[in-house]
Amino acid sequence: MQQPPLYLTALLPPPELAAKEHAIKQTIAEQYDTHVAITKPAHITLVPPYRATEAQLTSLVDLHRAVAQQMEPFELVLDGYGCFEGNKTVFINVPHNEQLQHLYSLLKAGFIDLGQAKEKHFHAGPLRPHLTVAYRDLTPESFEAIWQAYEHEPFSATFPVNSFWIMQYVDRVWVPWREFGF
Repeated sequence: MQQPPLYLTALLPPPELAAKEHAIKQTIAEQYDTHVAITKPAHITLVPPYRATEAQLTSLVDLHRAVAQQMEPFELVLDGYGCFEGNKTVFINVPHNEQLQHLYSLLKAGFIDLGQAKEKHFHAGPLRPHLTVAYRDLTPESFEAIWQAYEHEPFSATFPVNSFWIMQYVDRVWVPWREFGF
């Protein structure tokens, strides 16, 4: 029996910022022979990947719509780089933002209330928002080299957030499926 489709819920940066992020991924891919991150679109994950049947998806769309109705547009700042050493990930850092944490909390509570996810599906504690630039296919040495190169590298951007997306995994690519504006 075929598994239900795979989805994730995410913020998508505007095209010009996504292009900057892609250029950074391209540079890293060329310099460090790492290519997994380059295949993923620029996004900030709000709900990690989940499977949903058509019936479940109907409830999840309603949840996303209800959450969007509770939100007001806000600005999101990107500042510098960070890393998750345990899983060899380098990313563009998103400093703490109360509105983003509120959005995450609403989605998390909704998924758990619907029985679509358990607490363990989500990261412990608050959301650690970021735009990934290198991960998965890094050796310990390449991770260390990339982190040393980017740890003090400046990066600064701000963009308006007035929607979030359900993305669907289609033919090994994450594609925007449904937008929820606020």
